[in-house]
Amino acid sequence: MASVKGMFLFLCIVASVTKNLNATVSLVPHTKGNDFCGTNYDGGYHYIIRSDLGVFMRAGSLTGSPSTKIYKLCEACKGADHYLAIPGGKYYIIKGNQYRKNRGLESDRDSRVYNLHPNCRGGKHYFGGTDHHKYIIFSDNTYRRVVDMTHDSQARTFKLHPNCQGGLYYWAREGWKYFVKQGHWGIEYHRVSDLTRDLLHTSYSVAKPVIGFLPGGLAVNYGPVYGQWTLIKSFRNPSSSDVEYKKTITKKVGYNKQKLSSTEHSWSISASVTTSAGALTESIAKTQMTLTAAYGGLKIDTTTQDWSKETETTEEITITLKAGQSVYFWQYQIGLGTDTGHPVLFGKNLVTNNSGRPPKEPGYTTKA
Repeated sequence: MASVKGMFLFLCIVASVTKNLNATVSLVPHTKGNDFCGTNYDGGYHYIIRSDLGVFMRAGSLTGSPSTKIYKLCEACKGADHYLAIPGGKYYIIKGNQYRKNRGLESDRDSRVYNLHPNCRGGKHYFGGTDHHKYIIFSDNTYRRVVDMTHDSQARTFKLHPNCQGGLYYWAREGWKYFVKQGHWGIEYHRVSDLTRDLLHTSYSVAKPVIGFLPGGLAVNYGPVYGQWTLIKSFRNPSSSDVEYKKTITKKVGYNKQKLSSTEHSWSISASVTTSAGALTESIAKTQMTLTAAYGGLKIDTTTQDWSKETETTEEITITLKAGQSVYFWQYQIGLGTDTGHPVLFGKNLVTNNSGRPPKEPGYTTKA
């Protein structure tokens, strides 16, 4: 390897990263801290909770609505296993074998904590109905309907209709049961009046700004995450003796905010949220990159990289090349979809080699 002196930094390489350009990706299904719920209170809304971002989205319609707004999620509501809502603006935040009943998601005012009855534990999905029933879907495609989850009162068990099985998220609003599925027509949400008989089944496309807010949604909208080594500069010593060169390397560093700006264009941000729409999109992008290939990610951690606005910088280096030797300067870049000419993130450091072939090692650490 040629000798390099000055401001040039070598990138720490620790694991292998592969490209993911042609993969079919899915939204991340319901996970701890991320869920849907709905209520007919105050006009009726759908709610999407993102504990990892510390916010929730409120939308009158998931097909696109001017009332879509993002609010701060209160600390006590973060990291729950499940969220459900019932008429009157009451929300149930389930953690382990207990649930907390709140008047809202922005604060924990008037909250009380209750124990879940053993028959009401271990559900895969929970949601509430306008008739004050609570619904618990289990892994065997049965669901339990109860009035009180502490006492398992008026409990009945039903079988999910095959058309109502396999939802990524379930919730209810105004007497309707909803669930999200991904299929031939993309991301859709389905509405039925009865989960056992599949009555009055209607499906709707989910708007792209809403998809972009969901875990895995950026890859659905733009394409899966890719990582690539890009050749920034190269030169050769054509002489028959060692030569010391002084060179200026020009490179881009930082985050290409414009690439993902369409995600946030229709978002309205409540004054309770201390970060901007752009900062939320940045956080969503970071999370997208940590996901596995099945959800359009590369399972990489970019938190140590420079996420400030994309800028062009220059770096002065001094390098000694042996007679006839060449040197190549590589930068690791991350983007979405097939548009490899316009990355989302430019690595802050460069790697050199003399072979002219891209480094085999990844440009970022693998996410545990």
